[in-house]
Amino acid sequence: MSLPFPPLLLITDRSQVRRPLVEVITSAFEGGCRWVMIREKDLELKNLQRLISDVLALAETFKATVSINSGMATANLGDATGIHLPQNKYDLAAVRSKLEKYQLLGISAHNLIEGRAAKGADYITISPVFETASKPGYGPALGEKGLAQIVRSLNIPVIGLGGVEPSNISKSRNVGAAGAAVMGGVMRAKNPKQKVSDLIAAWHG
Repeated sequence: MSLPFPPLLLITDRSQVRRPLVEVITSAFEGGCRWVMIREKDLELKNLQRLISDVLALAETFKATVSINSGMATANLGDATGIHLPQNKYDLAAVRSKLEKYQLLGISAHNLIEGRAAKGADYITISPVFETASKPGYGPALGEKGLAQIVRSLNIPVIGLGGVEPSNISKSRNVGAAGAAVMGGVMRAKNPKQKVSDLIAAWHG
């Protein structure tokens, strides 16, 4: 299954936003983002359902893809077009059998071993690629060389995550990554629309 275009995945974190999360997502869509992952694992189920519903309605307007980062029960809420699961938590074959054919299946990974264990997913996120405050506890940043090794070793699209900025996003593209993911850089931005626009321009530049 092909990834959304442009291949920039925005991951939410309402703890970092300057204004309501849906407003930040709207601004990101206006800047050209067409793929968002709702990652609010500590949100009460009722409120999470409301957030998913709001984002799905918004995404329909922009023809954007919505992925849910959570367990299977939560991930299948609403009509999300993708789910994203943590490493080594699920039998991927069993998960795949429960999904509609149009749904994206993503897996989080932090090294080559975890990447290889994600066989059967549509893509993996690899992090941290660059230094970042948003992904503590996962060891030193992989850098270009580390990301390149993982990309070359896997037969699956790799999305580079962690410390992604307009100044370095092309480094992921240049070593063969299928896309890039960003969280804090957009969540904390004074102007999410401009930040996303700059990231997409730098990826294609």
